[in-house]
Amino acid sequence: FKLCREVCREVCREALSCYNAKDAAHEALEIKKNYAPALFDLGLAEKCLDNETLALQAFNKARRDRNWRKLAEREIDKINNPEDYE
Repeated sequence: FKLCREVCREVCREALSCYNAKDAAHEALEIKKNYAPALFDLGLAEKCLDNETLALQAFNKARRDRNWRKLAEREIDKINNPEDYE
């Protein structure tokens, strides 16, 4: 029972961290709409929250920036082909 509570606390901390990352990315995107680092971070946060559709949308927008293209494409591939990354 004690182990279960510890695991539950860790899961809650992780989810809170994902929500905080998502909020921070949205704040950055309010300042600069197509800011690739914020779009990439938003994609990671959405992926963390199991929102794959929203994650793919963010990664596809981040992919437009040549400096973030490879990282975004790798994350897109991880979502589309999870068996390749197990």
